[in-house]
Amino acid sequence: MPLSKDSAEFKLRTLIQQKKLKLITLIAPPQSGSTIFERVLTQSPDVHGQLHEPEMRAQTAEDLADLILERRQHILEDQPNTKEPVCIV
Repeated sequence: MPLSKDSAEFKLRTLIQQKKLKLITLIAPPQSGSTIFERVLTQSPDVHGQLHEPEMRAQTAEDLADLILERRQHILEDQPNTKEPVCIV
C-alpha cells in the first residue's frame, strides 16, 4: 500500500532520499554499552541530535517518523547552518 504524501513516514523517507537528513539507528540489548556508545557519537560535530529510546513514546512507525521529524525541526531551529542533520535513533 503506497504511503500518503501527508504521512510523516513519507516525509521522512523524502528527506533521507534528498540527503537532507541522515539517520543512525543504534539497536542493542540492555547493559551492552549502547548508552556510552551513543554519548561518544553525539560528541561528534557531525551528529546534531538524538532520540534516546524513542520506542518508549512511539507505538507505530508513523509515531517514530513524527518524533524524528520533530527532532529535525528543533535541530534546524537551533543550528540554522546545518544542511544535513544527522540524528541517532
